[in-house]
Amino acid sequence: MLMLAQGLGQGGRPDAIMADSMFQRAQRLDPAFPKIAYHRGLAHLIANQPAIAVPLLETAMSQDPADANAGRALLLAYGRTGQDEKARALVEGLRQRGVLPEGVEFTPSSRPETAASRASGG
Repeated sequence: MLMLAQGLGQGGRPDAIMADSMFQRAQRLDPAFPKIAYHRGLAHLIANQPAIAVPLLETAMSQDPADANAGRALLLAYGRTGQDEKARALVEGLRQRGVLPEGVEFTPSSRPETAASRASGG
């Protein structure tokens, strides 16, 4: 459902919100459901709700600091919410853990998509 929502762009917002409600239900059924915070955060990013995504993605990163996908999603969420200092610190932390290659920088003038693209090597 998240992939469909992402593919639909703005029109996929309701699908992303629905995906989040399904993830919440899965979490109630199985509190140990893997990567639930990441998937919920991603759903809120797709729904263009980065402020809601940030704490979920921060949780995902605290659960698995080496998760490059969660790191890139959190970098995007920080960029969209104007949390430049947190974005810089995240890039540095990911680089120190070997998740990002050397030379990746975050600059406030970068569009968040560009920063995330650089973070993913794309």
